[in-house]
Amino acid sequence: MASLRGDAGLVWARTCELAIQQKIEEALAVCTEVEEKSKRLGITVTQAAAATSRAVVGLCRSPDGQAFMESLRGLGATWGEASLLLTDASSNNLPDPGDSRWGEAVKVAKKALAQASPDVAQAISLAHRLGLAWTPTLQPRRATSQSSAPLGAADATSSPAKAMALKELGRMQEAGQAAMEAAKTYREKGNLEGEATSLLVKSAAFLGRDNMLALQAANHALKLFKELGHYVGQTASLHALAKAQLAKHSTDEALGRAAEALRLCRSLGDRLSEAQLVVTAASAALASGAGRKALGFLENAIPTARVLEDRLLEADLLCLVAKARAVCNEPGAAAAKEALAIYEALGLPERQLHALEALIEACKAKQNTLDATACGESLASIFRAASKRKEEAKVSVLLSRMHSDLGDLDPALAAAEAAISVFQAAEDVVGQAKAQTLSASIFLDRKDFDEALVAARKAAALFEQSGALDEESREGQLTCISTQAFALAQLGKFSEALQYLDEQLRRFRGTKDKRGEGRVLLISAQLLQAQGRLEQALSALATAAPMLAAAGDRSEAKAWHLSTQIYMERKDLSKALAATEMSALAYRKAGDKRGRAQIAALMAEIQFLLCGVEKAREGSLEEAKKASKEAVALFQDLREKSVELGYCLHCLANINLALHDFEAALRTAEEALDLFRTLREPMLETTALLMESAAYVGLQDFEQSRLRANEAKEIYEAAGAGKGADSVDEWLQSIEKYAKGELKIRNFHGFSMRRTYGTPVAAQREQRQSFKPPRRLGNINDIELMIADDSKTTRSTIIIYQGLEHRSGVASQTATKKVTAAELEAFGVSADKDLEYDVRWVHRHKSKNYSKGKRLQVSDEALLAASGRPVDA
Repeated sequence: MASLRGDAGLVWARTCELAIQQKIEEALAVCTEVEEKSKRLGITVTQAAAATSRAVVGLCRSPDGQAFMESLRGLGATWGEASLLLTDASSNNLPDPGDSRWGEAVKVAKKALAQASPDVAQAISLAHRLGLAWTPTLQPRRATSQSSAPLGAADATSSPAKAMALKELGRMQEAGQAAMEAAKTYREKGNLEGEATSLLVKSAAFLGRDNMLALQAANHALKLFKELGHYVGQTASLHALAKAQLAKHSTDEALGRAAEALRLCRSLGDRLSEAQLVVTAASAALASGAGRKALGFLENAIPTARVLEDRLLEADLLCLVAKARAVCNEPGAAAAKEALAIYEALGLPERQLHALEALIEACKAKQNTLDATACGESLASIFRAASKRKEEAKVSVLLSRMHSDLGDLDPALAAAEAAISVFQAAEDVVGQAKAQTLSASIFLDRKDFDEALVAARKAAALFEQSGALDEESREGQLTCISTQAFALAQLGKFSEALQYLDEQLRRFRGTKDKRGEGRVLLISAQLLQAQGRLEQALSALATAAPMLAAAGDRSEAKAWHLSTQIYMERKDLSKALAATEMSALAYRKAGDKRGRAQIAALMAEIQFLLCGVEKAREGSLEEAKKASKEAVALFQDLREKSVELGYCLHCLANINLALHDFEAALRTAEEALDLFRTLREPMLETTALLMESAAYVGLQDFEQSRLRANEAKEIYEAAGAGKGADSVDEWLQSIEKYAKGELKIRNFHGFSMRRTYGTPVAAQREQRQSFKPPRRLGNINDIELMIADDSKTTRSTIIIYQGLEHRSGVASQTATKKVTAAELEAFGVSADKDLEYDVRWVHRHKSKNYSKGKRLQVSDEALLAASGRPVDA
């Protein structure tokens, strides 16, 4: 049956081809056969397509009918669109169809239908049963209205149409109420189509305000449309479900629903709905970081929008093309500029902001913001001249976020303050609150903690004053809470920060806001971890994670991620592994590819540790390898060259060494070496070089092993890291022992992998405590070294590398300053102090005994912990 349902498009294509060849009788025979067979099987879509094909072919016996066929051919019309043209041509009350190509096709069809045709009447009846003439406003769909433009309030006649018009005006609460009243009225009258349609409008009205309610309304509508056999309504319901899932950050679910709806659209020949669905599908793909998949969706949609003469839809699709190309690191500015020009011609200032946002994404991908800045300033001038103050301020917000994402905090702050001033002049309290929230985040990044605290408090007061309930405002309120808490902690006021969070927790519990409660618990857990109160932190996270999951908040994954880090800090590897599995599921559900990559790297490390380095037998090297390969693939799919990717390559190479897959270890180590050289991090090159050296030992190419080890030694010596050079000398002695057979290669199982954590601040006096949010990435087996990780431009993070050599050492003062002075000073660490690091390697024997090494502890170790944006930033 599924294959026959797919015949709807095929029967149309085949009969059109025969009709153009003047094989009318053969075409009619094909249509009749398919129609009768599909009727027996109850496949209404194919039956309607065959009936429509038969009606059109029957008209081709006359010159006017042949002209109609040529018109359909020129439009590339589907059978569903042909049905709409026949419906319009058959109507006696149709207004002038206009001079568009679709209007001309209606006129030609009207001539062809000079005499009544029972075939046409039957085809129209079947199409109406499927809902081809239906719209979400219950106003008849016309072939000449192939547009995604919203309905104006003046044109709204039905109850759903009035509710939809209220939604387009931004009066969401009124729209939702009107839709619910309409659904109740239709239900009392027994009008299932009206009830289902009203439920779809209700879903749209609650989208972004209460996504679960939007989801429930769309599900109910889908059920009713299925009872009616209303295929177009089913498509619209599936689309509404996809939008609700996307709003909940469940991108896999959104893509699944969109794909289901796309299949229905294609069988119905509904190209307008198909192109509109592509917008949602591509948005979901982009939310999951799958730029190439998004471009695949968009490839044919733009030509379709142009054929349908839908300029608004075309511009929407072009914005997505620009964003998808940015994700794929391809030029996308031209597409965004084309969209901007279309929106300007249509007189849609709010949409122009969407185009500017797409242009910013394209320019950020190429690290060139001049184009976006110039365009934004020009657009702001146009809005200013037209007295569109709110739009002018929103331009400044977009430019501020762009600069902030790229780490240019001074221009970011200037743009945010400009936005605040314009919003204030325009008396837009919500806009002012959002801009003030952005300003507070920038102050936090600049480490201006007093200013961050003041700005966050102002923003919170403005949100309270506005009473706004939209998704962006709710997220802004939660951001204000986290900014205030972290600013207080950074100022050393831990007790005050925790007391403030406790007040917010009681408030959210009073209003039964599970999402707010979960987010506050997550923030509290971060502060508790920083104080070394790990049990309390884990208790908070155990409560937060299910709350965030139930609320559809993507921070659920971060709660499990933080749990993993704490369990590893406690060396409870089994529980850490369970937490990584939960985090991986949550990141996948949220479509967070970076989070998935980071947690996969942690999972690989934990599995490796459980295999014997920590004297346990619970792990699996194969599972470790699988997780490590997944992490590498995900980071590579993100198309970034970062220290995080280097960590994953290092981990994979080490696991291959443990598995005695020395050729694979060599290839991966070489890839890591190329990456670190690209990043110009010579001290990190030593890791890859020693991995290569070990792989050559396994391959019994001892000469190449010595060469790689000596190259690592030269780097240490050039950096003044004498102890590092000494440890390489010890490794060279081991190479000689392997070469002479004194050590057995079968007993070599790679290097140690373990992490260190900063000293908790709990023992410090309250006034001297300095909060350092937990680092977001586990440490790697390399020299412990302060380096800036610029892989995520919205954060400033320090990653600690540790571990491949025999013993500890102190890097020279000069070398350390050269690599990290600016970064250390930014984090409050004096560049004049020696940085101590641990450089050990482990020769694992069957007995699983291993070199203990020596762990250095320094008074400033807490200052060497990662410092940057909080987890939920």
